[in-house]
Amino acid sequence: MDRSAGERNETGELLLRFRRWLDDPEASPGIIRDLIGLDNERLGEFVRLNTGAEMLSSIRTLLTRSRESLAGAPREAIALTRLATALGSCYFTADPQLDAAVEGDAWKAHADALLRAGDYSEADRACRQASSFYTLVDPEDCLYERTQLNVTEAKVAHFLGDAERALALAGTAAATLARAFPKKKKDYVRARTTFATILVADFQRYEEGLKALEECAELARRDGDTESLASLVNNIGQVYARIGKLTEAKECFTTALQGFTSLGLKTDMPRVHAGLARILMQEGRFNEAVSEHYMARAAYLDLRMPVVAAEVDTHIIEALFAAGRTRDIPALCALAVETFMTANLPREAAKALAYMNAAAQRGTLTTDKLEDVREFYQRLQADPDERFDFD
Repeated sequence: MDRSAGERNETGELLLRFRRWLDDPEASPGIIRDLIGLDNERLGEFVRLNTGAEMLSSIRTLLTRSRESLAGAPREAIALTRLATALGSCYFTADPQLDAAVEGDAWKAHADALLRAGDYSEADRACRQASSFYTLVDPEDCLYERTQLNVTEAKVAHFLGDAERALALAGTAAATLARAFPKKKKDYVRARTTFATILVADFQRYEEGLKALEECAELARRDGDTESLASLVNNIGQVYARIGKLTEAKECFTTALQGFTSLGLKTDMPRVHAGLARILMQEGRFNEAVSEHYMARAAYLDLRMPVVAAEVDTHIIEALFAAGRTRDIPALCALAVETFMTANLPREAAKALAYMNAAAQRGTLTTDKLEDVREFYQRLQADPDERFDFD
């Protein structure tokens, strides 16, 4: 048997395994990883073994399962959407607009998954890819999808520090959904919530933002949208914390955490722990704040978001400084190095962690140095090419 015939047999075996996965994801573990690993030639051969209808159905299944994974396993969602974009690039029909729409949908879903995982720079690139494909489709045929993409773009722009663009995108998306898709209430609430959150976080327009969030919460409550409601209660709690209404904020965070836990929304839980920790810091309950931060860090590690988890470490150390527990800091830093050795921490983030640990062991770690490391981690989340070059 020559090499090409052997490769064709291997590709056929991959197709059988993939079809089993389409019927039952548990029946064919590892197939997504194996397909992602194919080069362009082999992937094209794999696609040609399917009919056009079969491939379209497969891509749609990948996107559906990625959405189901977003809240609890964003890294799995990224793998699914990465495969969907790869298959989409090899999928051709007699209708070029359909082909472009399929690729746009795949890249939009990929952007959503990257956003959930905190890969903001990559999410921005995925948004641009999705947008470029949607420009090849009749605007009326992809208005809904393009509007959904605008919401994702708004969130990404917010995390990348482009507040004006973020607010404009979210506002436009909410207005379009209200006008053109009045029955898509959950999507409207999502867009309007994004708009209100940006008002609060980036522009400190607390009263206006809080009013919009409370209106959205009422809409979600009326429609029985428990997922959006839990997120909104958390966001309202964040506003209360910012304006000093700590009792109300804690009530919101407790309610939100119960909602997230019951719905299995793992990606939302760390924000609640972080919010509770900030309140505890304001109340001078530093040891309890440490505990909340540890829960947030564990959640981020479980979600395979190591840079965000490393940033939480700086908050833990800050709380120890505030509590006067400076003797505990060297041991915590040394343990953090061990913890992150198996967490796939990027090289530059590992350098920052090593810098912080070395300073702690020498007894020269200060709150100013801690803030420098924290700000670096934040920049790294927005730009993975950021370099750590502190002395």
